[in-house]
Amino acid sequence: MALEHGNPADLLPVHWKSQVTAWFAEDTPSFDYGGFVVGDRIATKSRDMEVLVRKAGYKGILAGTRKTTPGFRLVEKYGMIVGGVDGHRHDLSSMIMLKDNHIWARGSITDAVKAAKATGGFALKVEVEVDSEEGADEAIEAGADIIMLDNFSGDGLKAAARNLRQRWAGKREFFTGVQWRTHS
Repeated sequence: MALEHGNPADLLPVHWKSQVTAWFAEDTPSFDYGGFVVGDRIATKSRDMEVLVRKAGYKGILAGTRKTTPGFRLVEKYGMIVGGVDGHRHDLSSMIMLKDNHIWARGSITDAVKAAKATGGFALKVEVEVDSEEGADEAIEAGADIIMLDNFSGDGLKAAARNLRQRWAGKREFFTGVQWRTHS
């Protein structure tokens, strides 16, 4: 449908006219939001990672745990889901995540988990980031719902996950997670 009255900018308030006219005249393309999410970016990379870990025999949940770009959280989380990766948590209020500074402030993993459980009640899961099997054992014993194995080598990660599953089989249900590091 063609406009019968000329430039579409003429239909806008006067104070918008110069900005809109500049946008229409712009030669450079604007940011490609769709390509950012489903092109060669988030969804594709999520799918590639999902395929890679399944080929390696991983049967657990693959979740995107990295920080999101300010203003793009929903879009980026959607891209991960399209790619076959769980969005982990929507925002800081979706789950209690204990990192080394929280554990240090409380004095131990056990004390940090107990405080988090008391604060979050039954409605919020508690995730603990650990860098050793001993830390994972302490977190599981304390009642953590999710254990994120951080800074393990590939072989160390496989061994730790296997050992934890064997040690805790039938005694306590928990999920293990991995911090994937990607370098360009």
